[in-house]
Amino acid sequence: MKNKSKNIFFNTILCLSVAGFFMYSLQEVALSRMEETFRRQSYQPPILSAFTIIQSDDHEDLKEEDVKPNKGIASITKSERTSLGPKVWITMGLCWGENAHVHGKDNFPYSEAALRSIQLWHKMTNATVIMQLVHNSTEPNEDLLSYMAKLESFGARVSLFQSKELPCVLTSQLVRLLAFEKDFVNDEDVIITADVDAFIMTPEILRPLKKKVSVWIWRYELTYHMGYTFMMPFIGARSKTWRSMLWYNGSLSSMVSHYRELMDLSTDYTWDVDQHIVSYAIISNKMCGLQKSNKLWAELKLDPEPFPDMKTCWHGSGIFEDCNNQLWSRNAMIKYQGGGCKWWHFLPSEGVKELEDKFREIMKGDSNNHFFDKLIHGAKSVKKTFVDTLFTYEKVPKKDPSGELEIWNDHTNKV
Repeated sequence: MKNKSKNIFFNTILCLSVAGFFMYSLQEVALSRMEETFRRQSYQPPILSAFTIIQSDDHEDLKEEDVKPNKGIASITKSERTSLGPKVWITMGLCWGENAHVHGKDNFPYSEAALRSIQLWHKMTNATVIMQLVHNSTEPNEDLLSYMAKLESFGARVSLFQSKELPCVLTSQLVRLLAFEKDFVNDEDVIITADVDAFIMTPEILRPLKKKVSVWIWRYELTYHMGYTFMMPFIGARSKTWRSMLWYNGSLSSMVSHYRELMDLSTDYTWDVDQHIVSYAIISNKMCGLQKSNKLWAELKLDPEPFPDMKTCWHGSGIFEDCNNQLWSRNAMIKYQGGGCKWWHFLPSEGVKELEDKFREIMKGDSNNHFFDKLIHGAKSVKKTFVDTLFTYEKVPKKDPSGELEIWNDHTNKV
C-alpha cells in the first residue's frame, strides 16, 4: 500500500511536470511566431513568454512564497478598500461614436466596456474613475448626455471634451493624461491611467501603491524584455509628478507636435502616440530606467544611459499582465505565480455578450475561483509541501557581460 501511494505521488508529479513543460513549449513556439509577425508589422502586443511570468524582489508584500489566491469581491470590506493608500484616481478617455481603425478594433463596444469597468473599479477599490468623453459635435447630443448621466450614476467624475485640434480617438487617448489639471485632484493624489476595456478582477491591483516610489508601472517587465513602450494599463504617479513630467501648454496639438519633434515621429503616426509620450516623459525625467541594450531608447530617440531607479520606480512583473480568452497557458502561469489574474483584457473580436459575462463573473466573485484555479493552487501547494523539500533551487542573476544590469537587483530567473 505504501509503495502504491508512493507511485501515485511520483506519477502525479511527473504528469504535472510534463503538462507544465508542454504549456511552456506551446507558449514559446507561439511567442516566436508572433514576435516575427510583430517585427514585420511594427505592432506591440500585450504578451509575455511564460518563462517571464516571474515575480521580482520589487514586489513589496508580493513575494512568491507569500502570494495567496486573490480575494473575491464578496470578501472585500470597506476598511480593506480604504487601507491601500492615498486618494486614487483612475483616468480614462472615450471617443464617443468612433473607434480606432487599427488591429480589428473598428466595432469593439468601448462605451459598453466603460459602463462595466467603472463599476468594477468602484466596487473593488476605493479609487474613483475620471472619465473624459470626447466628441466631434458642436454640442453634445441627447444620447451622449444620457450616457454621461449613467456613468455619473456609477460614481465616476465625467467631463465632456470637444475634439477640435486632433482626431477624436487620439484626443481621448491623450486627454486622460491630463487628469492632474482637474481642480478636484490634489497634488499628492495618485493618478493611474487605464483602458475602458480593462476589467480589474481583484483589489490586489492597487497593492503596489504600498511601495513608496514616484512612478508605478504595472507592466514594466513587458517593456524590459520586449522593448515596447510602457503600456497605459496601468501607469501611476502622483498628480504633481504627472505635471512635472509632461510638457503641456494648454494645447493638445502643441503637446503632440512637441513630442513628435523630440522622437522624430511622422505626422501620420497616431496610434500609441500617448504611450510614446508617457514613456519618453518617464525615462527622460529619470523616473524609471531600462537596461542599455533595450531598443526603446532608440525608439524614443534617447541616448541609452541607464540610471538607478529603485527609489523612484516600481517595476511590475509578468504576474500583472492581462488574462484573456486567447493566451491560456500564460493565464495559467499568471494564476500559478501570482495567485490569480489581476485583470482581464478583451480581444477585438469580442462583444457585449463577452463583456457582460465576464463582468457578472467578477461581480459575483467567481473569477479566480473555478475548478482550474483550484487545481493550480493545489499544484502549487503540492510543490511547496513536497517537491521543494526534496529539490532545491537557487536564484541566478541574468547574464550580464556588459554590466548593464548591475543597477537593478530585482530581475532574476529561477532555475
